[in-house]
Amino acid sequence: GAVIAANATVFKDIGPFEIWGGNPAKLIKTRFAPDVTAALIALEWWHLPLNKIQELAPVLSDTPTANALAQIKENT
Repeated sequence: GAVIAANATVFKDIGPFEIWGGNPAKLIKTRFAPDVTAALIALEWWHLPLNKIQELAPVLSDTPTANALAQIKENT
């Protein structure tokens, strides 16, 4: 879920759902609030069966909220 800007030079590990850019790369910002990032990591949607991912695609493609992710976690 991290985003690396074009032509950025990354010399170290970066965190999940962070945006990095520059040469050398620097953290620009995080994509989501800490609670949403934690919920996305806990959801582990990439381990779900393909049919479940396809079913959840509209929700996962929208801007995530902690509440929406908690509801998805309960139903998986």
